[in-house]
Amino acid sequence: MSDGSNPANLPDPGRWVALYGDYLYSFAFFRVQDAGVASDLVQETFLAALGSRTQFSGRSAPKTWFTAILKNKIQDHYRTVYSRESVLPESDLPESAVYDEDGNWRPEAIPQNWTVNPEEAAESSEFIAFLMKCLSRLPDLMRLAFQKKTLDDLPAETICLELSISESNIWVLLHRARHRVRRCLEVNYYGLK
Repeated sequence: MSDGSNPANLPDPGRWVALYGDYLYSFAFFRVQDAGVASDLVQETFLAALGSRTQFSGRSAPKTWFTAILKNKIQDHYRTVYSRESVLPESDLPESAVYDEDGNWRPEAIPQNWTVNPEEAAESSEFIAFLMKCLSRLPDLMRLAFQKKTLDDLPAETICLELSISESNIWVLLHRARHRVRRCLEVNYYGLK
């Protein structure tokens, strides 16, 4: 159209929820683990898209455009949440439960060998359910840092900016998250002690 009200390849706003709502909700819920927050973020995404739809150039698919807006809304959400909280409480991980006085692994904390193919496990809905359960047990900031680095493959510098944390803090968060997720999967999915 010549008036710019409906850019090329962008469906009518009345169809956005039907076309993209479920996908965007799943995307948001996976990252925030809260149904209400995920719904609010999707609504905010559609409102922002509605207000800026004349700027949609059509160089990407509408789904990609909505996802980019949603990612920004998720980042804003976590910036707001974590700007008011302490980043890492001192008692977050009892190091003495994992390492002895000399810094060596305690026998009960040594990582176990998994006999499963990681690619096959990643495609298993049962494994994904256990992984999500393990991720939900992490403190919010730790879970978000882990998801952004491991699942979204974002560079550490970007994660630090998005979460307003230092670079040394991100590596501590990731170390602790990996340890907890590994241990949770060993016990709950693989049945190892």
